[in-house]
Amino acid sequence: MARVTFGGPSLADFTLDGPDQQVKLYFPRPGQRVPRLPEAGTDGDVMRWYGAFQAIPEEERPWTRSYTVRSHDPLRATIDIDFVLHGDGGDGADAGPATSWARKAAPGAVLGMFGPSAYFVTPVPLGTTDWLVAAFPAASAASSTASISSRSASCSAVASPADSRRTDASRALNRGTWPYAPIGAQLSMARSKSAAASSYRP
Repeated sequence: MARVTFGGPSLADFTLDGPDQQVKLYFPRPGQRVPRLPEAGTDGDVMRWYGAFQAIPEEERPWTRSYTVRSHDPLRATIDIDFVLHGDGGDGADAGPATSWARKAAPGAVLGMFGPSAYFVTPVPLGTTDWLVAAFPAASAASSTASISSRSASCSAVASPADSRRTDASRALNRGTWPYAPIGAQLSMARSKSAAASSYRP
C-alpha cells in the first residue's frame, strides 16, 4: 500500500463531512503530464461537465477510479489517499493505471479530482449499524475517527503478513485480525464475522 499526500490551491476550500468520503480521481494517459479535463462551468452543472468529459477522445480521456479520502488536514490544505498496489510490482496489465501511477508518484505529480459530492453514495453513519463492510482505506478512516468511548473489532483479509497495517486506533479501543488469503480469493462474510467476533470481547 502507498499513501500519497495531495496539496495545492485547489484544496484550500476542501471540506470533509465525515469518514469514508469518496472522490473520483482522474489519471493522465501515457504521454500526458496532467490529465486532460474540461473546464469547470460557472453554473455548477455537473452533468454538462461530464458530457464534455465523455466527448474527449478515448485515447486522451483520463482513466477514472474511485478512492476514499484517508485523512484531511485543513490547516495545510492537504488530503491523504491510500493506494492498494496490485500486481507483481511491475507495470504490466495486472497493475492498472492507478497502481502504475502510485508506484511512480513523486512531488509535482498531478491528478484530477471530483468530490466529495452529493452525487455519491452517502456513507453509513458510525454507530448506527452492528457491522460495516468496507475496503481497508475506508475502514481505516472510519476507525481513526471513532469516538473514544466506542469499541470495535475489525477483520481485514490480506495476501501475506507483510501486507498487515497498523490502524490509528488511539481514539477508540479497536481490536483487529488479519486472515491471509491468496490474491483474488474471496473471504466469506461468515468467516469475516467469526474472525472479528473472536478478536474482541467486551
